[in-house]
Amino acid sequence: MHSVLAKHLPFYYGWVIVIVSGLSGAFISGTTSWGLGIFVTPMQEEFGWNRTLFFLPLAIGAIISAAAGPLIGPTFDKRHGVRIAFAVGVIIFAGSLIAMRNVSGFSYYLIVYGVLGGVGHFGLISTRAILPKWFIIKRGRAFAAAGSLTSLGPLIFPASLQIMISAIGWRDTWMVIGVVFLALMIPATALIVRAPEDIGLHPDGYAPVNLGGQKISPTAAPVTEVSYTRQEAIRTLRFWFLIAAVVAGTVSIRGMIPNIQPFFVQQGLPATAASFSFSLYAVSTIIAAFVWGTFADRHGARTPFLGISLVMGTSMGLLWIVDSQPMMFAAMAYLGVGVNSFFIMGGLFVANAFGRAHYGGISGLFQPFNNAATYGGPLIFGVLYDLTNGSYGVLFLVAMILWVMAFAAAYLVRPVRPLPRFP
Repeated sequence: MHSVLAKHLPFYYGWVIVIVSGLSGAFISGTTSWGLGIFVTPMQEEFGWNRTLFFLPLAIGAIISAAAGPLIGPTFDKRHGVRIAFAVGVIIFAGSLIAMRNVSGFSYYLIVYGVLGGVGHFGLISTRAILPKWFIIKRGRAFAAAGSLTSLGPLIFPASLQIMISAIGWRDTWMVIGVVFLALMIPATALIVRAPEDIGLHPDGYAPVNLGGQKISPTAAPVTEVSYTRQEAIRTLRFWFLIAAVVAGTVSIRGMIPNIQPFFVQQGLPATAASFSFSLYAVSTIIAAFVWGTFADRHGARTPFLGISLVMGTSMGLLWIVDSQPMMFAAMAYLGVGVNSFFIMGGLFVANAFGRAHYGGISGLFQPFNNAATYGGPLIFGVLYDLTNGSYGVLFLVAMILWVMAFAAAYLVRPVRPLPRFP
């Protein structure tokens, strides 16, 4: 089926994988990061939870998926591994969102949003493990395209959720987004293919040509890259410096994102205007992603990663001093230059450093650290918020320090050899 579909598509099948990965990422970011802040106020008002309790389920999800990463990651390099993981992830993640409608207490919230949500999240991000298998020369642009689709999360979710919560309440809002996610992603599951070779294609979409009666791929030599095994990758300093850089930046982003909208409201800015500022952020994110991705295809991922770290560190300082609507929109637009591109460059940095053959297994080794940062970030910042009696200044200061750490760790990564080029 996939081979037939690939022949009739007007574009390379690898872009189908990009679309599926990007759209699932939009729902993940919209319901666990950017959109989550919209639920903070109404749910805290009903249940009386402090910020630590509200974000605790994210840490539980981190533990679950962190344990699963090294064990299940290698299956993503097998023929049907990602398709199975993604299908399970869709069903469980959608079920957790729908079940949030009936939250009656903290234990229920912890199990549904933390445990089930964590299991579902791990299955959904499995598509990221196969993106590098489909692209080498255009890998930066492919990652950028997936990241731009993921930016639909902040573009659509904050404003939409704010409107929906005002109209139908936070409970029915959870249910609606769960049903919509299920309806969109179940058909997408059937489209997943591990690698181009599985359906007779080649990375980046270049087809073999016939030279002197012998089929030779014109990209065979230029797109060949050295691939590390899991054992080889883990023995390198590059591996550990990359983990440090990605973790520091991820903790900062994931910790601050759910706090930005409440911070704006505390500054006296309208909640609706604050939620719409995320849409402006998303627009700049989409543009920036393609700029960074194209640059990375030509010069590698290290330099743009360092640049993004600088942008993110300074954006925290700019957000800290927001006190008017024009400044809020300007700060969010600047934030968009770096946030999503950081995740794009992080994945690209790893893929370029260790190759595509065993990327699923290697990314599985990153999973405990990455998920701890993704889910632990909101909890860490929630604890800081509670311990400092609601001081957003402390949160912004810690976020800036983490970006200094991310920059330093990435700087210590030895420059990755130049990527092979097609003449």
